[in-house]
Amino acid sequence: MIGGGAVVFASIAKGQPRENNPCILTACFSRTGNTATIAGSVHVLAGGDRFDIVPAQTYPRDYRTTVEQASWERERNYRPPLREWLDAIADYDVVLLGSPTWAMTLPPIMRTFLETHDLSGKTVAHFCTHKGYGRGDSPAQIARMAPGARMLEGFDVEGVNARAARPAVEQWLRGIGMLRA
Repeated sequence: MIGGGAVVFASIAKGQPRENNPCILTACFSRTGNTATIAGSVHVLAGGDRFDIVPAQTYPRDYRTTVEQASWERERNYRPPLREWLDAIADYDVVLLGSPTWAMTLPPIMRTFLETHDLSGKTVAHFCTHKGYGRGDSPAQIARMAPGARMLEGFDVEGVNARAARPAVEQWLRGIGMLRA
């Protein structure tokens, strides 16, 4: 249990691995919907299952208020609690992990997810949206928090371009060997 909240485990239907293909999970946090748009394309193109990473208490709708809250959380190394935990993470071989980039790093809720879900032995590829400054240190943070995972090349896109990014997502998935045949 994190942050004193109640722990809720989410069960999702596990995808059956195709012969000689890994069992894939697309897991994503999105505050505004841009990263969720990319996650939708990733999920459709790669197959497998999808899990939405949702904080127990929703981040504010107002951008500046969210920036202030996230800054407060980072400064205090606070891990906001998740609304649900994925109890079947061990069943997946590949985790396609999506998030926005906030202040050139992972949002605090993603750190909570990584601390509460063991990605050891998994293949992980990070995709993210941002406001024009790239991934920041998000890939390094994920590698540090999932030391037993095999990291693949990530993908990033400016959030305002998320709706038109499907061809780029397809090219990225093809390049890392995760495009469903």
